[in-house]
Amino acid sequence: MLETGTGLLFIGLLLLTYYLYIPGLGGTFIFDDVPNFKPWADMGDITSTQDIIRFCLSSAHFPGRPLSLASFLINDQSWPADIHALKSTNLLLHLLNTCLCFWLLLKLLCPSPGSKGTVMALLIAAVWALHPLQVSNVSYIIQRMNLLSTATTLIGLILYVSGRARLSTAPAAALAYCTGGIGVFLIIGILCKENGLLLCAYALLIEYFFFSINKAPDTPEWWPYWKACFLWAPLLLFVVYSLYSYKGFTTGFENRDYTAAERLFTQGPVLVSYLDKLLIPHTGGTGLYFDNFPISRSLWSPINTLYSWIFILGLLSASFMLRKKAPLFAFGVFFYFAGHSMESTVIPLELYFEHRNYLPQLGIWISIASLLTLFFTQASTQKIKPAAAAGGFIFLVFISFLTRQNAELWGDYPAQAATWYHDNPTSLRTAQEYASVLYQIPGLEGEAALVLQKAGRDHPNILAPVMSERFAQCVHTGTPPDFDDLVARASRADYESTAVSVLARLTGFKTGEARNPCPGFSEQGLERLMLTLAKNPKFKGSTQSDLYMSLAELAVSNQDLEKTIAYYDAAFAASPNPVFPYRQALYLGSAGLYSDAGRYLDLAEKSLDWRKKLFYPTLANDIKKLRASLPP
Repeated sequence: MLETGTGLLFIGLLLLTYYLYIPGLGGTFIFDDVPNFKPWADMGDITSTQDIIRFCLSSAHFPGRPLSLASFLINDQSWPADIHALKSTNLLLHLLNTCLCFWLLLKLLCPSPGSKGTVMALLIAAVWALHPLQVSNVSYIIQRMNLLSTATTLIGLILYVSGRARLSTAPAAALAYCTGGIGVFLIIGILCKENGLLLCAYALLIEYFFFSINKAPDTPEWWPYWKACFLWAPLLLFVVYSLYSYKGFTTGFENRDYTAAERLFTQGPVLVSYLDKLLIPHTGGTGLYFDNFPISRSLWSPINTLYSWIFILGLLSASFMLRKKAPLFAFGVFFYFAGHSMESTVIPLELYFEHRNYLPQLGIWISIASLLTLFFTQASTQKIKPAAAAGGFIFLVFISFLTRQNAELWGDYPAQAATWYHDNPTSLRTAQEYASVLYQIPGLEGEAALVLQKAGRDHPNILAPVMSERFAQCVHTGTPPDFDDLVARASRADYESTAVSVLARLTGFKTGEARNPCPGFSEQGLERLMLTLAKNPKFKGSTQSDLYMSLAELAVSNQDLEKTIAYYDAAFAASPNPVFPYRQALYLGSAGLYSDAGRYLDLAEKSLDWRKKLFYPTLANDIKKLRASLPP
């Protein structure tokens, strides 16, 4: 039971956190919000059970994140969705996670009534809740997935610790707590976001540092078998699944500018950069876009890669050696790096996102708190304690100020785009975001063009900024773009996902889906541009499939059946989506080519495996209806 003073301080922390984050509840959809909510935008209002299932299973990867997607529908079922409502729920989840963090810390640091450590737990929870690096998890709408995954992980750990503490005195109750905490919340967490699997890794660290190290074993005979099944086995299965899915991490990087080894090398400087921003909060240079972070081609290129890994391995080695003398410090260090073990190793994700520190940074504050506690207990003068308390208070005030400032940016999209571009002008994404804002302000079209032209010079092998600048000029001035030049660039362009999305919008100029059309541009030139890019070996898999799908939609708008079928064939060859042959069957059936339509329906059924049935729950029935409508 908390003392009254501590309880009031914690309530004050929650109120302060809420106040600091309020400005970030405005703004707009940004970056990954757009593709994740595209199925919702395509469906419009989600009013039926069938629509809910389709949206919740719309993720391109298995098992997807259906529980997170379902949670958005609690806020709104119409499109466009209420951004304030979506972000408000994110903030409430952050407050919930703050409560759960504090609860877990109390269980770990104050295992029995009257134990010291309540103040430490409160201070750790305060820094975790108030740190400016947490703002993107609240104000970046799609990070609802990370918030929910964190909540399930913390609940699972609380239950696990509650059960583990009873293991020697009440083994039956301990089994129920531990099995419920790990077994149930592991599955729930993974269905919110894949890193929910880290619940097992965190539990293993707690098991070692709080229940095994420096203590004589006092557990039932069945306990090692339980740990093997519930803690080790899921992690091992994930490693085997990842090795199988990515063929030993030799695949999955087709559309990346780095290999698995280069990604691992780069994560050394990335993790050191995260630690720098955590320990020395910055007044600038934070945000969402770090697509220009230098790639480490080896341990020596650039040389800071070697220094970063020496520091990380040295920190881990020191923590291991101190695990018995300073277990809390070692636990915090290992907790932090365990939290990054999925997203900061060899899985083919993007290199750098600040929001990946959301739960892992809890370990850093635990380690620092343990060092400060050790220092205070050995301090020779009482004058140090008031000075240290004043320093801690100033640090909390400073990070609170930065958090409020950061939240205000997230709530003001134009200011956010301008600030991020000013802080990181060589980032392609900040340039495109800022140019998009400038183009919406009358009279600033010229400045927007200059931003994109600079981005084109900074990234000469990237097609997107040149394309965006040419077509924006067409929309605003009526000057048709030079396709010959763009086609030449497309043949040697490096991969960048924005190029595909820009081309999809250009297709909308002809299909009637786009607003503010670009008059007078060459449809044949657009087709040549997309074909050239689709044949570029750096655009593979689903990206190449998206390009051919856009070409097919362009052919549909021109009522060119032959090209429609050919382009959908190419899209299917690049990425076997059963929707493609189903659409081909629709068009062929409408043209009276019933035999060909039946053949494509056979292909659609053959490619509709159990995973595709989850993603397209109505497709099997649609295929059956179309087949029944075709004459024999």
